Parts: sequence; C-alpha cells; structure tokens
Amino acid sequence: LYNYLSEKNYNLIKNKIVFDENSMTCEIIKQEEELATLRHDLKNIVSSIDFYADSSDYNNIKVITREILGQEVFNRKITGCIPIDAVLNQKISKMKKDGIPYSLDLQVPYNLDLSAIAIDSCAILGNILDNAIEEIERNNLDDPIEIALRFKNNKLVFKVANPIKDSNVDVNYDGMKSIKSPNWQGIGIKSSYDRAMKLKGHLNITVQSNRFIVLVVIPLRMN
Repeated sequence: LYNYLSEKNYNLIKNKIVFDENSMTCEIIKQEEELATLRHDLKNIVSSIDFYADSSDYNNIKVITREILGQEVFNRKITGCIPIDAVLNQKISKMKKDGIPYSLDLQVPYNLDLSAIAIDSCAILGNILDNAIEEIERNNLDDPIEIALRFKNNKLVFKVANPIKDSNVDVNYDGMKSIKSPNWQGIGIKSSYDRAMKLKGHLNITVQSNRFIVLVVIPLRMN
C-alpha cells in the first residue's frame, strides 16, 4: 500500500510539473513573440517619434517612449528563432544576475519553424539549463556552462555541459535521484526524456571529467 501510494503521489507530482512547465513555456514564447513584433515595428515607432519631435509634441513622444520601456523591448535577439530565444533570454538573464559563467555556440536558422514542437523542445532545453544552473549554484562551482545548439540534416540538436561536484552519478532516465531530496526521484531528467521520446528523438547523458553532458536530438518534419 505504501509503495502504491508513493507511486501515485509521484505520478501526480510529475503530471502537475508537466502542466506547469507547459503553461510557463507558452507564456515565455508568447512574450518573446510580442517582443519580436515590437522589434519589427521599431522603425515605424522611431519615425513617429521623429514626426512628433519636428512638431515639438513632447507629450506624444513621452507616451511612445514610456510604452516601449514598459515592454522591455531590449531583450537580446540571440538566434532569431523565437521559441529558442524565449528560453535562452530567460536563462541567460538568470546566469548573468547570479554571476554564472557560460558559453554559447549556436548555429540555428533564424527562420526555423518550431511551431509544431515549440512547447516540448523549449521545456526540454529549459529543464536541462535549470539543472545545470542549480548544480553550479548549489556547489559554488566556477567552470562555465557550455551551451551548443545545431540544426543539421533536419534535426535540432541541444548539447549542454556543466561542471559537477561529484562525478559518481547514477544515470537513470526513468528518474534520477534528486540532489535536493535524496529519498525522492528527480523529475527534470525524466520529464525531458519523456518529451524527447514523444518527439521521436533521443536524449543521452554522459559524465566525463566532472562534466555532466546532456545531448538531445530532435527530428523535424519539414513541409
């Protein structure tokens, strides 16, 4: 009975986390799409400011500039691919704020259409980066998180490598032991693995020289 209730509770927690991940990812992508639209319209916005400046209409200039500043239009355009930029902007902001070193190696087309897999692919990348950030913060590690993204042969590839304190890691895709609570299974890797399998993809974890390396390959169906 204890095992049954424990498994049921674990599944409830997992399903809730997946639901929360999906909701958060949708909101992040929506915000990035709004910012992309605003960037696209920036030339027209500047033209409006220029027109009002010629007329010395400072009130309308203030209305426009305050609206722009309120929408945080100056988030970085990293790849131009909105779903990927949505996750990277959020995680890079956190790493900069917390003083976590990182490196980017990105080769992704700006017009890559990820609409069919946006939520799952963003959740996978977000989960992997969250795990890497937490490991560095928890153990005060100094080595950088290495983030590589590729699109090749109709496949989207993520590779994230981060330092770890203990290289003696028991890799288990069905639920690795949680570092926060050793008596519980961690959800992040399991969730990412399930999503990768759902997309007919591949997720592999290796540990090399105190580096925790996650490689994800997701095939894309091109029209």
